[in-house]
Amino acid sequence: GYTDVDTHTEESTGQISDTKSRGLLQRYFLELDRRIYPNLTLDASGFFERNAISSETDGVDTDLTQTRVRPSVELRLRTPLYIAEGSYKRNEQRTKISGSSPVTEIQDTYFTSLQWKPDRFPQLKFLYFGTDNHDRDRQIRDIRDNRFQATAEYRPANSLFLRYEG
Repeated sequence: GYTDVDTHTEESTGQISDTKSRGLLQRYFLELDRRIYPNLTLDASGFFERNAISSETDGVDTDLTQTRVRPSVELRLRTPLYIAEGSYKRNEQRTKISGSSPVTEIQDTYFTSLQWKPDRFPQLKFLYFGTDNHDRDRQIRDIRDNRFQATAEYRPANSLFLRYEG
């Protein structure tokens, strides 16, 4: 998308202001969904966006560029007895304003799941969630969060359901 805006403002005090603004927004998305084997699938995608805006107000130029990149990949193995899944996603945003250093913010997300589902026996599930939020050099923000979860479920009879989660 392209924008082109010219604004002329004249206030009651007689002050006049002229602003010219030009912008170009680009977005690209690519996705791959693939069955590698009968029980194994791969999903991968990538998103790219660049927004460049140049403006001039009363002779003062300002340039702003924002870039976002979001790749992701997910691998899944599913059988009647077990399920194994893993994924990785990244969200990276870079902002550059003329006259200042660029700022890059990054969020990485990880997920893993292992499940064992035998017929008429306890079912087990192990999960891992991880996030990593930081700036490019890890000087302003550096936050990591890791979570693990284990669950056991068992139904020895129709009227009895046992569950443990930790």
